[in-house]
Amino acid sequence: MTKTFDMDDNGQKVRVTYPDGVPRFSADGYGPSLFGFPMTTLSLFQTQISAADSPTVQERKIVAEIQIPTVTLIELVNQIQAALNANAPAVDAALTRMKQIAGIES
Repeated sequence: MTKTFDMDDNGQKVRVTYPDGVPRFSADGYGPSLFGFPMTTLSLFQTQISAADSPTVQERKIVAEIQIPTVTLIELVNQIQAALNANAPAVDAALTRMKQIAGIES
């Protein structure tokens, strides 16, 4: 079902429509990418671990490419960094727990 959200963005009224059927991709990494101005192209991939007897350790399959204005990408990175910094103790605790589960850290 299509959803519409009205919001305020720096004093400007904005309507965001989230239609049915928007493609969703699951990715666990990025690259190769082209960073530049005015646009950046990001390639997102999924990693597949090869069998033990395979000469290739892992295979990375590109699942999506995104073109985004570089200024917008920088704004997103800044927002993510601010959110992580504001919640640093919780982020550190979650990261430590994830490493323990993965056997990376005791």
